[in-house]
Amino acid sequence: MSTRLARMGGGGGGGDQRAGSVSCLVCGRGFGRLEDLRRHVRTHTGEKPYTCPMCTFRAAVMSSVYRHMRTVHNINTRATPSLTPSNLPT
Repeated sequence: MSTRLARMGGGGGGGDQRAGSVSCLVCGRGFGRLEDLRRHVRTHTGEKPYTCPMCTFRAAVMSSVYRHMRTVHNINTRATPSLTPSNLPT
């Protein structure tokens, strides 16, 4: 994550900031955890780092890939917690 997209600490700047939070420099929204901010920043950058191992589908969050695999490929991702291309059904 770029340091240009995050601000530490609360106060000023709008958004829903809290003391000790990190906030998005694009829109000012505050987050209690850095990982939540990283996920949020993808809404501004359009980054989609997670891919379906069976097709070209890409997503910003892994849960979207799991939902895609269940609905499009009929793969029960809940029964196979560590999906990799090598352990997918053929």
